[in-house]
Amino acid sequence: MNLVQIPFAVHSYQSRSLPLSAQRLVNLYPESAPQDAKSPVVLHGTPGLKSFADTAVGPVRALHVMDSVLFAVSSSTLYEISSSGGITSRGTVAGTGRVKMVDNGSTLLIQVGVAAYTWNGSSLAEVTDSDLPDVKDIAWIDNYFVVLRSGTAEFYISSNGTVWDALDFSTAEGNPDDAVALAVDHRELWVFGTETTEVYINVGDADFPFRRISGGFIERGCADEDSVAKMDNTIFWQGDDLAFYRADGYTPRRISTHAMEAAIEGYDVQSPVRAFTYAQEGHAFYCVVFEEGTWVYDANTQMLHERTSLKSDLTEINRWRANDYARAYDKHIVADYLSGQLFELDLDTYDENGNTIIRTATSPPIHNNGNRINMARFELQVESGAGLISGQGSDPQVMLDWSDDGGKTFSNEHWTGLGAIGDYLKRAIFSRLGQFRTRTLRIRISDPIKVAITGAAAALTPHQS
Repeated sequence: MNLVQIPFAVHSYQSRSLPLSAQRLVNLYPESAPQDAKSPVVLHGTPGLKSFADTAVGPVRALHVMDSVLFAVSSSTLYEISSSGGITSRGTVAGTGRVKMVDNGSTLLIQVGVAAYTWNGSSLAEVTDSDLPDVKDIAWIDNYFVVLRSGTAEFYISSNGTVWDALDFSTAEGNPDDAVALAVDHRELWVFGTETTEVYINVGDADFPFRRISGGFIERGCADEDSVAKMDNTIFWQGDDLAFYRADGYTPRRISTHAMEAAIEGYDVQSPVRAFTYAQEGHAFYCVVFEEGTWVYDANTQMLHERTSLKSDLTEINRWRANDYARAYDKHIVADYLSGQLFELDLDTYDENGNTIIRTATSPPIHNNGNRINMARFELQVESGAGLISGQGSDPQVMLDWSDDGGKTFSNEHWTGLGAIGDYLKRAIFSRLGQFRTRTLRIRISDPIKVAITGAAAALTPHQS
């Protein structure tokens, strides 16, 4: 029986018209392989969550590293967290609004709602200078703390974060829109407005050091200040048209797809975006978290995948638990939006602090221009023999179902083994799968094992009918 390679999922693109494409990758991400490899693409399992620290109160609202030390705001407390996960309370911050932190190496400036606090290594205090405006966003550049004044296009500077001058400000005035976010890249200050964006540089002027760069006016605004993140030597954000972009110089390049944009617009809860970035094993990930879903753009492959989590009662929560990220102590640390816990992102951990990860790959449609096809056999090509010594995962399984109506409904699940530990020659094969005119295959793996999918093959017999 001859098997031929068939197309399998390489990204998430669930179209508004499912018969066109119902393709999805959930808790799996693609990696390009060299030309002489067995397959041009391999699907890897996303990292698990390994316990690192627990503040006991949550949620964790922000993470930041200053002078190689990790800080977290969890609930209303600022914590200093050691390399071993030990926590020390450094004081209380009032309010329930947005939290963001920046630093100059010795002073940590903390935005909490429209207020600001400083931590100087010995004390935490609210900034009480009456010249500090209601804060919309904060940044640090060239020895200056910068704040946006809420409801305006004005941005103010301070050398220490504590003392502010009501006259030490400028206005992004290329367009009469309010500024909503700040970002710093290559010693340039990006001021995002609701409709446009302006880029400034420090020219050393004694009156006010920052001037807009020639050509640094961009006809694209920002929909949400928390969508702005830096990665891969540039800036990413959600535009005023709700699509997502990366900066190519001063030109916004769209990275979201129609499928991603349609999915987001269809969310029942139009929650604010929470975005963060991280790099791991050569992949640079821009993670966009909504209440109803998490989308991840990989700058290495320029493809999208999705991430979801389960609660301890196995209830799926659609979005990923990770809510913020910091690189600290040679670890990838993420904050949990459900609790006061911090986790380490670990590619050798195959669950989320004991909770199951369900990995799903839904293929593009297999068809023969409307003619019938018989599928006698399907083989999922995987790294087999990765089972565990005992418990769940000692006899790992893959679940297969399919849709013959364009992704509208799916069949019952069929299971086969992936190989117990050391069974490296095990093949994941399904037989006698019937006839169809178009078919979408979907596989799921929930055992806590290493997952690497290198391709898919099938025995197909076309019929002229």
